[in-house]
Amino acid sequence: LIFDPISSNLAAAFDSKTLTWTKVSTAFKKNPVYECSLALLPDGFVFYTDPDITEIYNPNTFEWYTAGKPTTDLYKPAEMGPSILRPDGTVFVTGKNGNSSIFDSRKGIWYPGPTFMTPLNNPCSFSETAAAVLPNGNVLTVCNDIYNSGDIYWYEFDGKDYHSVTSRPPTSPQATSQLHVIVLPTGEILQCSISNYVDIYTPSPTTIRGFEESWRPVVTYAPLEVGRGGTYKIEGVLFNGMTQGAMFGDDYQGAVAPTITARW
Repeated sequence: LIFDPISSNLAAAFDSKTLTWTKVSTAFKKNPVYECSLALLPDGFVFYTDPDITEIYNPNTFEWYTAGKPTTDLYKPAEMGPSILRPDGTVFVTGKNGNSSIFDSRKGIWYPGPTFMTPLNNPCSFSETAAAVLPNGNVLTVCNDIYNSGDIYWYEFDGKDYHSVTSRPPTSPQATSQLHVIVLPTGEILQCSISNYVDIYTPSPTTIRGFEESWRPVVTYAPLEVGRGGTYKIEGVLFNGMTQGAMFGDDYQGAVAPTITARW
């Protein structure tokens, strides 16, 4: 699904099997999509929220339907933080003002999330910030102090509350807009900055081993014999994981690569 982010509310869906595009209705849209936040839901539907509306896109009918609005005000001013799908089917949505809200995609309802505060007791700003899902479903996120933009803080969100990450990367930049993250196969988080610095966040052992067995990929078919350099078909479920993995504000998703490894 692709949007025209600036000049119009046009959208189109790409069919990877037929290599064709289909125009998608965007009659719902009130604002250009560059100030929105997106997440791919477990059923393949697309979650969309912006300062005016929250809707879900059905890829089977090429249509949208309303999904209500967050229970907390996320838009002061109109700037979205990352929206990130957790393995339990909830979408953790953040705003520029430190507020957060949680959308339960299975029940179709919103819950209020915590308001993130810095050690200075000021609200966090999630404008132009990164977030990533950890192996146990917690979300690692980073924010600026809303009144002191040079102060950066890292937190883990466990689905109900947030906890400060006491360790800091040795190459900490001065603005969250300089940071991008992606989830590694080890469960660690790779953090890169536009200053060409790279850091790795290693969660606690209980976090890395805290995933549920039902989240593992399952292979239902594979050839009994394979040879080096050959191409083979396998079938199964959850090859792409439980979530896209990482987000950056309202600007991009840093999808995690499939985690199936062949060994011989």
